[in-house]
Amino acid sequence: DQMNKKKLPMIVDLRDEADHQEPVRLVISLKSNRIDGEEVMNHLYATTDLQKNYRANINLINRSGSPRVFGLRDLLYEWLKFRQETVLKKLNHRLQQVDDMNPWRITQPVFFKNEDKKYDFYNNNPNLMNINELQLWKINQAIPSLNSEINGKNNPLELGLTDLIDFNKGCYLGQETMSKIKNVSSLKQEIRVWTAKDKDVNLESVNKILFNNQNKEKSVGYITSIYVLESRIIKGLAMIKRKYLDKGNPFFSDNFGQISLEKSVGSTFL
Repeated sequence: DQMNKKKLPMIVDLRDEADHQEPVRLVISLKSNRIDGEEVMNHLYATTDLQKNYRANINLINRSGSPRVFGLRDLLYEWLKFRQETVLKKLNHRLQQVDDMNPWRITQPVFFKNEDKKYDFYNNNPNLMNINELQLWKINQAIPSLNSEINGKNNPLELGLTDLIDFNKGCYLGQETMSKIKNVSSLKQEIRVWTAKDKDVNLESVNKILFNNQNKEKSVGYITSIYVLESRIIKGLAMIKRKYLDKGNPFFSDNFGQISLEKSVGSTFL
């Protein structure tokens, strides 16, 4: 507007050279290189909307409960510290809930060996596990594994992962389905730990279907994972139809014969 009214005799041209790389780029051509560019900018700041100054008195209650006048930098720092403390309190509260549940699963720390890295905290009397020991520990705790129990078909409630689902959070994919299943207790199957005696079978050709008796009258579930112990005992995880769990009858496998089940009651790990 000042250029059109010729109120800026020290400026010859004013060009908008903004592009996608520099969204804001204003090029000012001075009439002579003897003109002080800084004085021109100060004049434009004072008489145009290139710069606006606002006064603010930020008087707030700090984290210790006392009133204080904050600068912008101190205010941002105080907010970040508050959020950090809030998140830590929330996590500690969740961990305390887990400890108070006295669950069937072991909640002690578990570490597995890694030949590529050495961690100082492993030296403080840790529980070290190799990959096979870790697999057996997961089976004993009925913790599902990716591409075995966690395969996109079994829902988290069936896998005993209730503690990992937030039923109070805002909308997310699958929330309505999970809430309905939880509220009406309509689980079709549940994860279980199974045990059988080793019969020298080829584990690669195992028939994973489980039956309610030796005559194979009804299918009651299927095996999802297998682990052979040194004691010639075979353990693993299986998905069992819920309607057969309370009958107390033994289950049978083509390869392992009679198998026994151990009950699972949901997750306690985070």
